[in-house]
Amino acid sequence: MIKQCIVWSTMAAAAIGVEIASPTEARADALACQRAIAKASAAYVQGRTKALARCQDGKVKGRIRPDDPCTGDPTTLRSLESLWVGLFADINRNCGGANRDCGDGDDLPLASSGWADVTTCPDFEGRGCTNTIATCTDISTCLQCIAGQAVDQAVATYAGEFASDQFGTSSAVNGCQRAINKGASKFIRSRSKILQKCWDARLRGSHSNPCPDPGDGRATRSLAKAETRKINTICRSCGGPDRLCNGVGDLSPSAIGFAASCPAVAPIGAASCAGPVATLTDLVSCIDCVANFKTDCADVAAVPQLVAPYPATCNAGATTTTSSTTSTSTTTTIATTTTTSSTSTSTTTTSTSSTTTTTGPATTTTTSPSSTTTTAPTTTTTTTSTTTTTIGGGPTILDFTTGTPGGTCGNSRNASGTILKNFTCGGLNIGGGGSVIAEGPVPRGSTNRFGLSCAGTSCTVTPTAAIPPVNTAGPDCTNTGCNFGTPLPIPNPTLQVISTCVVNKWGQPAGGTVDLGTGVASLDIPLASDVYLTGLALCPKCTGTGTPGSPGTGTCNGGARNGQACTSTNPDGLTRDCLPLAATYIGTIPVVLTPATTGTRTSTSATGQFCPNQSTGGSGCFGSSQCRTITENGSPAGALTVGTPKNVTLASTFCIPATGNGAVDGSAALPGPGAISLPGTFTASN
Repeated sequence: MIKQCIVWSTMAAAAIGVEIASPTEARADALACQRAIAKASAAYVQGRTKALARCQDGKVKGRIRPDDPCTGDPTTLRSLESLWVGLFADINRNCGGANRDCGDGDDLPLASSGWADVTTCPDFEGRGCTNTIATCTDISTCLQCIAGQAVDQAVATYAGEFASDQFGTSSAVNGCQRAINKGASKFIRSRSKILQKCWDARLRGSHSNPCPDPGDGRATRSLAKAETRKINTICRSCGGPDRLCNGVGDLSPSAIGFAASCPAVAPIGAASCAGPVATLTDLVSCIDCVANFKTDCADVAAVPQLVAPYPATCNAGATTTTSSTTSTSTTTTIATTTTTSSTSTSTTTTSTSSTTTTTGPATTTTTSPSSTTTTAPTTTTTTTSTTTTTIGGGPTILDFTTGTPGGTCGNSRNASGTILKNFTCGGLNIGGGGSVIAEGPVPRGSTNRFGLSCAGTSCTVTPTAAIPPVNTAGPDCTNTGCNFGTPLPIPNPTLQVISTCVVNKWGQPAGGTVDLGTGVASLDIPLASDVYLTGLALCPKCTGTGTPGSPGTGTCNGGARNGQACTSTNPDGLTRDCLPLAATYIGTIPVVLTPATTGTRTSTSATGQFCPNQSTGGSGCFGSSQCRTITENGSPAGALTVGTPKNVTLASTFCIPATGNGAVDGSAALPGPGAISLPGTFTASN
């Protein structure tokens, strides 16, 4: 009977034109997807290492300012963004189903990708790589985060403390610094490539061993050769007259500008790297140990079906969310021949660009693919697909609706990189080191409507004019004077009488870019924020609560329209229908979220003064005087099709000027920095 049902189902499917993949084809697709994930992740590690090493070399040669972050260098940013787009494109092509787009419902099952037992990105050293894994887009986001953090930390270890007074001098120390940068970066790239080949051989069924040892039988020999090349490169330039790291005339780590102790990280299955770095030999050993840790943890993250759970040493102090108990010495042999049938070829042009905003003594950078209207270098990627989707002349409208806060989207760190505070996705953090204002949620349920002007998949974001009537459940416009979200309550936990309500409006028209193929976006959001000193009342609310799909109606419980009819799409009743009393208004301040990006926004300051006029006494961020780095991570929407909402997160770090009210400014330590992530949905329409 079961066999008859299978035959009948197959015949019925054929009759209505549905293609049923054979078991062999399904296994081949699964193998292609798993191999693509591992290869794309390793390629990102290698490419990011090369890009950052090139930037570091520019610093050492005196061509780039030593205090400028490489993620703010335009050339480096273009490379990083191209790599990021490539990572997503490779996984989309191989795991995204018939149309080769992840996140739209026809993806290969997570079981086929090897990620069936991974519900949340396993993180890396507590750096916030914890996005939910539901589609292959989420896999790309996870691996980009882990690989990016691993590479950045490795580069910071071997080059982050170089003695900058030697840069560009062509001295022996300067030559040694260049050699360390070259040797270490090449070793990381080589190790990542060797490990990826070893894991690929296992995926193909060529062996069933853990990598690298015993691995495929070649990895350990190749790694030994890479290690020898690294040592020779460094010792020839740093090892004194005999060009050996033997203590005879060697340059000292302190003269070079290397940390006095190696970080306390432990490679998988090995002892901790922690220990003093007093000699050149110690320096070489530290680089080797840290590089092993970073590359190994990045590579195994891409093959959870082979290495599960994610090694605890890769995320020390955290609990992994990978529940699979598959042994690393077992494997399932899958067909190794993949046949791809192509009926059409499409070319997608993805615009990527970089933004560096200098604010006083601090530098704010945008990383991972984002785009602005200031520069628009393009990367053309040709992909082969069995399905070509054309969206007419392109959508003309993009709605962004704020969603429910949850998860982790960023953090603040001290000078040594230790996390001071994790940021909630959908959370707003404000003020300097003396701020007493706690992180608060961004109200959900509001929609802003943008215009789109598209050429292929690349779209320019334009403002929309007023959408009458303004005070309804409908979307808000995005031109000067239009509302941005609901009124925002900011309670003061220590002195509630100076709590505020902020009503955000557009100070200038919206702008930016969106790519329909990837969902990568960078939006210009320049706000004019009206601040009201409302005290215990906070922001007036509507007695009727609701959601964008089911608005609630009622009356305002206070404020300028007390007792009058209102509509709310917010579950707490917040609405632009109910505004504070005019008598509580204390001023309007510019708050510029540009760019709000689906990539990563980072602000750094060696002094803790992130913003113009930020006082020395208010140095730091969000209640910590030790804060030196602020990071918020966005997430792209994936391919956008007309009428289908797609999850997206926009991220921004910015500056908040003083309001002019001494009590409010003192409690929030303003002027000072701000950080926000905005989870929600993008919906394109005509």
